[in-house]
Amino acid sequence: MKRVTLILLTFFLFGGWTHGSNNPLIFAYYFLATSTYGFAQANYAQDIADAQAIGIDGFVVGAGGWTTGGQSFYKTWMTALFAAAAAAANNSDGTKFKVFVSAEVGGGATGIYPADVKDMVNSFKGTVPAGGTGPSNTNYYWYQGLPMLTTSRGELGQ
Repeated sequence: MKRVTLILLTFFLFGGWTHGSNNPLIFAYYFLATSTYGFAQANYAQDIADAQAIGIDGFVVGAGGWTTGGQSFYKTWMTALFAAAAAAANNSDGTKFKVFVSAEVGGGATGIYPADVKDMVNSFKGTVPAGGTGPSNTNYYWYQGLPMLTTSRGELGQ
C-alpha cells in the first residue's frame, strides 16, 4: 500500500455539512508541506485522486507559513493545489472536490500573522456558491455564506 500523506489520522465529519442529503461530507486534514508526490499541480492532482478513491470529499489544508518571513513557497504550493482541485474529476456523488484553509498559527520561528491568514482565504475563496454552502468557483468550501477557515489554536496569528 502506498503512503498517503493526506493524513488519514484525522477525518473531519461535519454533521451539518452535507451533500444535500443526509450524507455528511468527509474532509481529510492535508498538511501542505508534506505532499506525498511533490509540490507541483500534477503531484497534488494525484493526492486528490487518491483521496477521492477512498471517499474523501475535500481537504482541510494546513499551512504552517505564508509570505511573512520569506516563506512564499507556501502560497506557490497552495496555488498548485487549488489548480489541481479545479481540474480534478468530480467526486463519486458528482460534486466538486472541496478545499479550505487551516492556518497553523502560533508555532515556529516566523509564525503566521493575521494579514497572512486573510491573504490565504482571499487568494482562493472565489465567489459564494448559490445557496451559500458548497464549493465556490475555485473549489474553496463555503458554509452558510462564509468561506470556511480553521486555525490550529483558534486564533488568527501573532
